Amino acid sequence: MGLHQQKDTMSTESKRRPRSAPETLIERRSLKAKFEAVGRELKSHQPVAQGQFELFRLSKSKEVVDVCPNTIRSYFKQGLPCYKRGKAVFVSRSELAQFIMG
Repeated sequence: MGLHQQKDTMSTESKRRPRSAPETLIERRSLKAKFEAVGRELKSHQPVAQGQFELFRLSKSKEVVDVCPNTIRSYFKQGLPCYKRGKAVFVSRSELAQFIMG
């Protein structure tokens, strides 16, 4: 047998990545619990004081509300309003809290 004629000895079963449905269900539940906690935290914030701004940049969402920017982008597609100024995209804390809480 030449170099080019070697057969693949691994079966197709061993090449497939194992699926574990219970783990994905657990991950979904923990993600839902995290979002509910973020929603409660956002809802519990004091009203916007004089000199503070209710909007935050999408790029700073992880630091401000502990939600990934890509998650908030998916919320935009589901109906969460966003505010654009040039290339900057802003999100309202109160609107995000209402959206997450349903």
